Amino acid sequence: MSELSDVNRIMRIDVIKILLKHHPVLIDMLLTQDHENFNVEATPEKLDLNDRGDMLVRLAWDFWNGAGDSEFDSLLNQLAQDDFEAFAEAVALYSKLRRKVMAIYASGAEND
Repeated sequence: MSELSDVNRIMRIDVIKILLKHHPVLIDMLLTQDHENFNVEATPEKLDLNDRGDMLVRLAWDFWNGAGDSEFDSLLNQLAQDDFEAFAEAVALYSKLRRKVMAIYASGAEND
């Protein structure tokens, strides 16, 4: 394997491990036993998971081989690097907002 192929595989596997870090069962389903390669037999259709699991598996597949003609593929592979980094910053900020909104709902203060 070329150095580019190795780096590409390793980085994609690492991204998938981060995406699924709260779902070790999904990691075990999607990666080979040694967690060094992607199990291409573990398609979303074959796994027949609940909605959340299905969505995560589909995202993992998109990270593994690209999403094809979709908005997610455009975000991952077609944005200019500076725009991609701005997108990543926006997602990080949205994550903070989401945590704040969820905390307000959890406290019951949304109607105050």
